Amino acid sequence: MRGEIPMRLFSCSDRERIKNELTELFSEIKDVISVVLVGSGAVGFTDEISDLDFCVVVDNDCNI
Repeated sequence: MRGEIPMRLFSCSDRERIKNELTELFSEIKDVISVVLVGSGAVGFTDEISDLDFCVVVDNDCNI
């Protein structure tokens, strides 16, 4: 379509930076037990429209 802007979520370096920042952030939260990268990025398939999918496991007794 004329004038359409192609969709782009993250560059490879953006995605890596954000993944590292989130990992660091979650590591500082005492009730977070584990953070797992899931989805296509977890198996190595990423492109310019890939997002980041995480599964965050928290302590059962925490109040989120």
